[in-house]
Amino acid sequence: MFPLRRLMFLAWAFFTALPFHAASAEETVTICGESWPPYLYEAGGESGKQKSVAGIHLQNFGFLSELTGLEFKLRVLP
Repeated sequence: MFPLRRLMFLAWAFFTALPFHAASAEETVTICGESWPPYLYEAGGESGKQKSVAGIHLQNFGFLSELTGLEFKLRVLP
């Protein structure tokens, strides 16, 4: 009977600690997509400037970042 109690305690401890560990594991969520103006596209890049991501999705994920506390990084795939 002792091993059963021990096993139940370890299972309870594992499942209790799991959500806290999983929530703090990711600092940045990277979202990749194709260029699809006006939703997501690369802007800039003229005269030596580096291209940056722009579009409506950038604003939408900014709102989600405020609500969830997660940081989103958007990338446009080639």
